[in-house]
Amino acid sequence: MAKTLVHITTFEQWKSVLDVWFKQGYKWRSGEQEYAESRFERGGKFLYLGDYIAYGTANYDSEHFIEYSEFMAQQKENNKMAMVYEVSQSVFDKLQMIKAHEGTSLIGAISAHAPFIKFIEVGNKAILRYLADDPAIEFKVKE
Repeated sequence: MAKTLVHITTFEQWKSVLDVWFKQGYKWRSGEQEYAESRFERGGKFLYLGDYIAYGTANYDSEHFIEYSEFMAQQKENNKMAMVYEVSQSVFDKLQMIKAHEGTSLIGAISAHAPFIKFIEVGNKAILRYLADDPAIEFKVKE
């Protein structure tokens, strides 16, 4: 049973999926970690990951099927490390209030509090990304 089934169309896509799985310690059933271009050339447009890596010419597992672009987006998200900024309780509370932007748009809330935002020492770009719900940016209260 496959954990993941990725549809690929080019050898470059084939290699990048295998790179991810090789780094995770997976191997072909025969035990090697090689690109095996001949398998791709024989029509291997689907890469399967179960206990080992396999390939196929057709989709036999729609439950675990994803396109290459979706697979790579998942890998990017899984590898993303959040930047954590520590601020005082009062700054944190004010950022939460701006982020909630009750009764106005987010842009309106940011504009109204621009002088405050300007003087927070972590930098405007990180603050704006945080206010826009970027999962790669976090703020927490200094201990």
